[in-house]
Amino acid sequence: MKKIFISHSWKDKEIAKKLTGELKKRGCDVWIDDEQINPGEVIPEKISAALKQCDTFLLLWSKFAAESKVVSLEWGSAVSKDKKFITCRLDQTDLPELLHGLVYIDFYDFDKGITLLCNNLQIETSEQLEMPVAKPHPVELLPGEWAVEAAMNQSFLDKIRFLHDFISQRSENDGAEVVITLYSRSFPMQKGLRTFEYDLLYYRNVVDDSPMFGPIVADDDRIKFSQDTTTAKRIISEIIPEKRKRGGFVEREGISSAAMFKLGKEIWKDFSNNLNSYKVEVDDVTALLFINGRHRSLAARPFAVKEFWNVLQKIETEIGIIKEKRLLKFNGRRGLIGLLDNPLPGYLEKPEIISADIEAFFATIASEFERISEQKNIAFTVYGYDKKGEGKLIWLWSNGPTSTPAAISLSRHEVATAPLLLTNVVKDSNHKPILIHNLQGHEVYQSQAIRTWLKDASQSNLIVPILSHSAKHETKGANELLGIIDIQGVTAAQFDTDDVQLMYQLSTHYIAGFLLKIFGQRVREKVLSLLPLHNVNAYQPFPRQRLNCNVRTLLELNFNPMKFLLHWGKVRELITTGVTKQPSLVEVWPSMVCNHRCAWCRTEDDRRLQKSHQMMSKEELLGIARDLKIYDNIDVLISGGGEPLLHPHIASFMKEIRGIKGMLGIFTNGTRPRDFRFWEYFFDRHMESSFVRISFNGHTPQSYFQVHFGQDLPQAYNARYAEARKVVMDLLGLRSPLCSIALGDTIQESELLSLLDKANHARRLGVDFIQMRPELLESSRNPQVGELVCRKIIEVERRFEDQDDFAVVYTDGERSFLNHDEGTCYAMNLVPVLVPDKEEGWIRILPCSYTINRWGTVPDLGRMRVGTKLSEFWEAMNKKINGEAADENANIEVAIKKPIAPNDGCPQCRYFRLNKRIQALRDRINHIDLIDQFVDNMKQDPDQLDAGLVDKITKYWDTAVIDIFQAQKIFRIQKHLNIRPSF
Repeated sequence: MKKIFISHSWKDKEIAKKLTGELKKRGCDVWIDDEQINPGEVIPEKISAALKQCDTFLLLWSKFAAESKVVSLEWGSAVSKDKKFITCRLDQTDLPELLHGLVYIDFYDFDKGITLLCNNLQIETSEQLEMPVAKPHPVELLPGEWAVEAAMNQSFLDKIRFLHDFISQRSENDGAEVVITLYSRSFPMQKGLRTFEYDLLYYRNVVDDSPMFGPIVADDDRIKFSQDTTTAKRIISEIIPEKRKRGGFVEREGISSAAMFKLGKEIWKDFSNNLNSYKVEVDDVTALLFINGRHRSLAARPFAVKEFWNVLQKIETEIGIIKEKRLLKFNGRRGLIGLLDNPLPGYLEKPEIISADIEAFFATIASEFERISEQKNIAFTVYGYDKKGEGKLIWLWSNGPTSTPAAISLSRHEVATAPLLLTNVVKDSNHKPILIHNLQGHEVYQSQAIRTWLKDASQSNLIVPILSHSAKHETKGANELLGIIDIQGVTAAQFDTDDVQLMYQLSTHYIAGFLLKIFGQRVREKVLSLLPLHNVNAYQPFPRQRLNCNVRTLLELNFNPMKFLLHWGKVRELITTGVTKQPSLVEVWPSMVCNHRCAWCRTEDDRRLQKSHQMMSKEELLGIARDLKIYDNIDVLISGGGEPLLHPHIASFMKEIRGIKGMLGIFTNGTRPRDFRFWEYFFDRHMESSFVRISFNGHTPQSYFQVHFGQDLPQAYNARYAEARKVVMDLLGLRSPLCSIALGDTIQESELLSLLDKANHARRLGVDFIQMRPELLESSRNPQVGELVCRKIIEVERRFEDQDDFAVVYTDGERSFLNHDEGTCYAMNLVPVLVPDKEEGWIRILPCSYTINRWGTVPDLGRMRVGTKLSEFWEAMNKKINGEAADENANIEVAIKKPIAPNDGCPQCRYFRLNKRIQALRDRINHIDLIDQFVDNMKQDPDQLDAGLVDKITKYWDTAVIDIFQAQKIFRIQKHLNIRPSF
């Protein structure tokens, strides 16, 4: 016989007596103070004696019990005596800290509470139900299994897993995959919204973890089944693919057979007696259970046996308990959505929505959802839907960088943008939300999800439609799609369907009003011109990652004329021997293909000649990456005679090359790579220096389109300008602490009046600096025009001299100099360029990036077969230049026999000043040891120079060769920042 002690407040006397009666009916010996303490007896002694005799202590916990000193004395004594302890919670009063971890039962519903208590005490039932405990540890789920938090208890999972195994073992078709999906009826929605009739409670598909799709929406076939009063079950043994509902659950899951069951108020208790005529009222249905077969049909026979029905009856009881717990949590969280009861923000009354309004609105929504879902580290992205023409999703806002373009075309599948999971919501006529967990565990869903600032940490994905919805969802045409919200979290089951319910309400009642205001300002054809990326003011929806250093300091280092001294080892070797064992910087041109037609392009003719082999193969790229990684202190610049980010395998190359020991840089026109992980890999070098220069060349859509595509902006919207601006924002949000991001702008005489606008545009975008240089061909043909452009750039440069976080940088190093007076090109030994050769399987090696302008006139260095190491080619080339006999190697073809003489064929030169300095040092090579001493001195302490050494250096070389002041500056900055600038 169970001996039970009941502790309670006298204000809870009625429920205590009712519980005592129920336990006595079941044969328990119950001690309760009302019955067993007689007048005149000493209460503490009587209680102590009763506690010694009992084997179970029941605490009826409520706000009254929390205030009772006697109750506190009783439960404290029970804990100290190590009795079996069960708390029966009569209301939501928090438990004392000492009781956390002990078993508790919610007695909000007395009948359910007494059932659970008897199960735990093992009286009048053989069924063992494990009770939850205060602050329970999550039950471990199987692979491919998911449940909301309230359903993660052993008792429920044991029954649902039994159901899975029972059907699997008895299926006549071996290899059929059992998919179990369990929905519970939604809670009453605010403001009469009843769109979500059922929401996902549990899901299991052990084989491949198909996505968990969110709540069932109106007019779904499953809703029709639940409203059919003629039966409690429906079994479809074979689903014909052609008859599957387009966009429905069956099609998405690839289901071959469907078994549907209603669960509710003891529907299955006497089902065996009413097999052919059983009717279920709609109000009695509290859940829907689907047991379906994927790829092969399940047998119907296991669904017709009493053992199966008994399990359904037990699951009905479990669902009732689970729903009580969820309702409490849901009601508490729903109160946080104060936005639903408030009017829309005041700025919606303004004539036009501006970018600042968009940012403020969605930042508030994201913050509110974090509170609602009780989650941290979520990536929140919003898209507007433009259904005109081809149909587009337009990126509106995010709280961090995303891989999505500014506009996603839904009518065609482009490799760069599709497939995206969020397009499934658009194309589904019911616009059902999508809920996916274990995102990174399965390649198919991982590849379809957008990349966010969470990168590979993203584990769960919730996609919710924004609908123009009336209170009565039956209204014809009410479900007009206005946009999509994509939310990602960092845990495998971060969001549950309560979050879907809440987010749906927020989007339908609140966010929809905001989008209607935007889309209602003008006709849809012109709505895109209102979006932030097209406004005069640049748009920063999320904070940019800042540099670890002052921009001015960084520029003084990277544009210092003496920076070659930081590469002194290689330069000295070149001066004394005429060759180097390895380059200092290697440019890699993965692609000779371009998606722009810039007016000043010098490589278009050469790209036409390269048609047979316009891109390096993946094997070629990865071979170069592995080869360069073995070098010590080598810089790599990714550039090209085309756009490097058009290469389909550029992300794989970046993943391999990111480990180089040197600076990493890229020149790009702002194209979004097909695999956005390229930028994630690029910025993964947290403590290594790198740089990005984007050839933006435009501060309005019109000027951008004119420069990049050689024509006026069409009347129809063109996404390229918006796309380039969004790429800049994404990079500023992703970048590592030592990566500078700049715009590059080639200036023609016709653009002189817009120089200040260009600079202000770059500053508003948030880049570190804009590098302006005169247009090469124009300045070489007309030196007076070139000089005018240079003067105007310098004027603008000076206007920003007092800003530490932004600068305009004037450079003329790429100007054309028709009359070269250097006798030898020394830069060719320091800065080679690897490009696709016309013959596949070979890599061409050019002496510098400007050789492409006269490829065929200026000799190249040669070529090597894929798989050959650059060091092997370099050794063979050095021997050839020095007149030595090189070993025969069928994989290496050296084309150059002596150093290039620039005055024989180079029309432009980026390194003419470097060549002049090296030549001047070679002219007095006997004094080269002075530079050795000088560099050693500077490395130790740039502020304590040997005066005698300085006098000797200034005696032999003027400041154009060795500038002491500038040299001190670069060594001081290099020591402070630990950055070695690239050539």
